[in-house]
Amino acid sequence: MSIYQFILNDFLLPVTPSKLNIKIKNKNTTVDLINGNEISLLKKPGLTDVSFKAILPMVPYSFVRTNEGYTGSISDYSQSLLSMLEEVKKDCKYIPFSVLRTVKGLMFSNINMTVSIEDYEIDEDAEKGLAMYANIKLKQYRGYSTDFLVGSIYDDGTLAVTGQQQTREGTKPIPSE
Repeated sequence: MSIYQFILNDFLLPVTPSKLNIKIKNKNTTVDLINGNEISLLKKPGLTDVSFKAILPMVPYSFVRTNEGYTGSISDYSQSLLSMLEEVKKDCKYIPFSVLRTVKGLMFSNINMTVSIEDYEIDEDAEKGLAMYANIKLKQYRGYSTDFLVGSIYDDGTLAVTGQQQTREGTKPIPSE
């Protein structure tokens, strides 16, 4: 038996999505040479896009799972997950995302990445039962930092760099305006 688990910012999705779309962006460029040939300039890949549709049940179906130790109602759990999405999006935060795959109790493959929530859309359809559906789009987040060069300009116009200091780590939340 194969079991998949989707974990978004420490929330185990109550129903594992049936599909996961991962798109690794291309940053390569193509150049035409004078002789008419075409070449590809290879570059590192761009940021990865991840999308899936999450089912957020309002009643405790037999196949629903929650975080270990959670004792509240499934509707409260689903609402907490939606509140987390809203807070992360509103506060411009990045969060961990994991997909764990196990077969016969052995983990065989997983995805672990830091992501931002690009978009999410909530659907409710009375014909599909007591659940909400969230179409979630994530984008890989890569940490960064900016450096400030310290130096002197001499009378002849030359520049001498005497040091370098980091001014901001990329692991901090983006300040609000």
